[in-house]
Amino acid sequence: MHNKLFFKRFSTRTGLSAAALCMLASCGTTTTLSPTDDVAGDTSSDVAVVVTPIVDLVVDANRDGVADLANADDQAHGNEWSAAFGASYLVNLDDDDGDKIEDVLDTIINGSDDELDLAPITVAAWPDAPDGYVGVLQLDNPEKVRLWKNGANGWELIAGVNNDCVPTFSSCTGADDTCSDTTAKAGILTASELRTGIKLGIEGRDFRRDDQWDGNVRVTMWIGQGADAKAKPIPTKALADGKKTVLLHVAPWILNGNTTPFDEVRSANYFSEFTTNLKTALGATGANVKYTMYGNGSSGGKWNDAWTQDYYQTAWTSIPQGKDADGKTKIHGMRVVNARPWGRYDTNCVAKLMPITWLRANYLNKDKAVIAIYQVPNSGSSFDSHGNHDLLPAYENGQDKFPIGRIIHGSGILPETHAFYDAQGPQSPSLVVKTDWLLVGHVDEVLSYTPAKTDRGWKLLIASNNLSKQMLQKLADDGHADALLFDGKNTYKSATDGTMVPAARSVTATLNDADLMQWSQEAQAEADGVRKTVKDATGLTDAEIIEMPFLTEEVDGGKIAWQPGTANMLLVGNTMEIPNPFGPKINGVDVYAQDLLDRLGTPLNALGSDGQGMKVFLIDDFEGYHINEGEVHCGTNPEGPPQPSMLWWLIKH
Repeated sequence: MHNKLFFKRFSTRTGLSAAALCMLASCGTTTTLSPTDDVAGDTSSDVAVVVTPIVDLVVDANRDGVADLANADDQAHGNEWSAAFGASYLVNLDDDDGDKIEDVLDTIINGSDDELDLAPITVAAWPDAPDGYVGVLQLDNPEKVRLWKNGANGWELIAGVNNDCVPTFSSCTGADDTCSDTTAKAGILTASELRTGIKLGIEGRDFRRDDQWDGNVRVTMWIGQGADAKAKPIPTKALADGKKTVLLHVAPWILNGNTTPFDEVRSANYFSEFTTNLKTALGATGANVKYTMYGNGSSGGKWNDAWTQDYYQTAWTSIPQGKDADGKTKIHGMRVVNARPWGRYDTNCVAKLMPITWLRANYLNKDKAVIAIYQVPNSGSSFDSHGNHDLLPAYENGQDKFPIGRIIHGSGILPETHAFYDAQGPQSPSLVVKTDWLLVGHVDEVLSYTPAKTDRGWKLLIASNNLSKQMLQKLADDGHADALLFDGKNTYKSATDGTMVPAARSVTATLNDADLMQWSQEAQAEADGVRKTVKDATGLTDAEIIEMPFLTEEVDGGKIAWQPGTANMLLVGNTMEIPNPFGPKINGVDVYAQDLLDRLGTPLNALGSDGQGMKVFLIDDFEGYHINEGEVHCGTNPEGPPQPSMLWWLIKH
């Protein structure tokens, strides 16, 4: 409540000096006193009103889902960010009203679902606010966020970027793919809103992209006399400059990895043996995982890219939303997929085939968002396909602690993508391994990860040419030199001739192929380098590394799996969907398949959450993906919702 202090113009009881009184008298003006001035006397014929505003706003600093003016933690920690305290906000890129436009790109709140995507700010009431006064809300990074007020007319945009600019992604040059208008609107609360207090909501426009911004946005409030943001702050006893500031931190983009709980797997409706095997395997997970296929083609809702892992990457973002009945933290957020920078155009550069365009039309939805990290459409290379981008499971190694995993990627990715990964915080800095020796250049050709009942909770799976050579040599030594690899399967006649021919080759012919043996030896040396990089970073021991046997050939100067690359697999819970190796059969048993079942599907290596082995499913991808330079992981993409067990805000970053 404001105070009214009066002084009588010529009174000698005021405590003011004679000089001061003379000055006032000679000026003939009415002066508004500071709230800290000490003035006695309560009668007057000419008075000035001294206004003492109530300037108080809070955020959800204690992370209970509420911005509570009466909560001591929300009051005390509203202008900080740490593992213990600090408010966060979502980048509001989903589409809650189903209009295929990201909610942050329009100037309305799209219903109650969209309201949940706003981080709360509460402004205290100043019941005696006189007419002619306004509350001013200033954003220190207005291009990063938008601020809304929930007043008499519902939710209204009051501060931040004020436009409906929607990127079209309709050209190959990228000329119309961004919104250049970032005009910021001033935040003003009217006198009537000040009297009642008001609820605000803040939404993010973009994730942190690089180290040029720390991810924090500050909202500063003051009260002044006037009609707009030019109103000067009125000091109070609590606030010498009349201003109060609160801080919110942008919720990061959290990448999925093999050990993330998934609820859906997508693939193209491409190569029937592959999709049939995959459907069977996913149906047997016991984890209620949905299998979704999209049409393969270039018309309607179809998409002409069967390399599902490569053209988008799955992740999520979240903020706290209070506690459940058991006292566990509840969260709210959305899935956020990252589109590859380049598409598979036809000769006329039909930009509708850009992944971002297709994903906005076919994936964007309630609690499902799409982002483009790249700066220029149709930039980058195969390195920027997302088989080259992955996540190491959680680990600690000395001072390095990554409780929700660490981003890992191979060679050659766009600088802006690397900067984006490192800017997210909880899963960075990213670990870089060398993949430029590979034809396709993807880290998933060499590495994978599996749950294990060990102190670490997981083990590394890595390509091994040496193990495959040993297995073939043993077959030859045991009198099975004529046994056939790839019996009954077909492949291309050559790298330049697409005629299909039988792929079968004997053990002897394979071992006697000098080029293949040399290429495999070179690939082994490179894989050993990748292995060392990961071991050094994580502290993995050799006992925590499982070798996946297959030989490697060279095509156009780059290495590619000659046998099905069994490291390139899909993992969902305690199941492995592995490329069928189609190895030599001895007494009707595929030696390579049996090796995988023995080492991965039994208690031998303590794999799986119970240590009893993973459920291993062999997926026939030979004539669909393998001969076209990819495997199971390349053709699938799993996703899951924001994870309540992964509270990123508790991680120092």
